[in-house]
Amino acid sequence: MQKRLRASLVHLLISLFLVSSVLAFVLLICYPNPYYKIMGVHKLLFILALVDICLGPLITLVIFNPAKKWLKYELMLIGILQLSALAYGTTTIFVGRPVYIVFDENGFTLVSAYQIPETALKKMHDPSLPITGPKLVGARIPEDKELRRKYIDEVIDAHVDLPRMMQYHVPYESMVNDVKSKMRPLGLLLKRLPPEKSVEAKAILDDAVVRSGFRYDELAVIPMVERDSNLTVLVRRDNASVVSVLPIDPFAN
Repeated sequence: MQKRLRASLVHLLISLFLVSSVLAFVLLICYPNPYYKIMGVHKLLFILALVDICLGPLITLVIFNPAKKWLKYELMLIGILQLSALAYGTTTIFVGRPVYIVFDENGFTLVSAYQIPETALKKMHDPSLPITGPKLVGARIPEDKELRRKYIDEVIDAHVDLPRMMQYHVPYESMVNDVKSKMRPLGLLLKRLPPEKSVEAKAILDDAVVRSGFRYDELAVIPMVERDSNLTVLVRRDNASVVSVLPIDPFAN
C-alpha cells in the first residue's frame, strides 16, 4: 500500500505541475483579467484541472502493483490519456481566446480567435492573431461603391459580420468621434436596469470608477456584444480610450 501511495503522490505532483503551467499560460497570457471570468473559461479550467489532477493519480493508486508484468504499459496508457485530455482542453481554450475588441457603427464586439474566418486570415499580410489578450481596433465598411459591393459579397459568402473580418479593421484612434457618439452616462445605464440588477451593477461600476482614478462625469459606457452575453465597456469621455470591460448586461430586463 505504501508503494501505491508513493506512486500516486508522484503522479499527483507531475499532474499539478502540468496543470499549473496550463493555468498560468491561460490566465496570465491568453485570458488576462477580466476576460477569463467574463468568457466563462474559469469553469472549463476547473473541470480540466479536476479531471487531470484527480483522475490520473487516483487510477494509479488503484492499479499500481510492482508485481504486475504490464504495469509500465498501463501507466504509459494513463499518461497518454491524461496528456491527450489536457491537450484537447488547452487547445479548445486557446482557440476560444479573445483576440479583438472591435468598435464599429453598432458599438463594441468582443471577438474570439475561432470566430475569425480562414478567408479573412488569408487576406492579411500578417495572418497571426493576438495571444496576449484582445487588441483594440475599429472596423469600417468601405465608402467606395466597388469596395462596398465586394464587402457585401464577402459577408454573404462567409456568413460573418463586420467585426470578424480582419481586412476591414482600422486603427481604433481613427474612430474616436464615432465612439464618442455612442457614449452614454453611467447613470443612464443604471436607470435602464431592473431594480434587482441595478444594485449589483452600481457596485461594479463604483469599484471600476474608483480603480480608474477618474470621476463619474469623466467616464461613459458603451454596450459590448460577446458570443454568449452582453457586456459594458467603460470609456473616457475626453479621448474615448477604454478603461475597463465590466460584466454588466446593459440590455438586461
